[in-house]
Amino acid sequence: VAPAPEVSILFDQVDETFMNTFSIVCSVKALFGSAVSTVVVWRRLSDNVTMLNGIERVVSVETLRNASYVEQTLTFNKSVLEDSDEYRCEASNSFGTDELTVVLNVTADPPQIVSLFSVTSNVGENISFICLAVSS
Repeated sequence: VAPAPEVSILFDQVDETFMNTFSIVCSVKALFGSAVSTVVVWRRLSDNVTMLNGIERVVSVETLRNASYVEQTLTFNKSVLEDSDEYRCEASNSFGTDELTVVLNVTADPPQIVSLFSVTSNVGENISFICLAVSS
């Protein structure tokens, strides 16, 4: 009897910064081949979207496999704050299902004031202040 798949992900939380390109790897131990069909997918949990090549900023979902092991890599291109979510790797075959969830946190550096301008005025005059700030 072939075993149900076993899913593993190196980290249960991934912290990335805004505009980075990075990957999350899901490793699955199972029998692969003509006798047993094992399916591995990534899902974003907030809206249950299956992550496929070309969806939003996902560059690729690549699969490397041999007879008993598969790695499915979810790669994000230029991450944005909205990519922060929970992502689940799911593996299933006719003998069972396994899944693990990873939390992705995308953060941006706080804005920094890069320029202040001096303002001189007389009593009773309207004045405007200009502040220039940048962030990643």
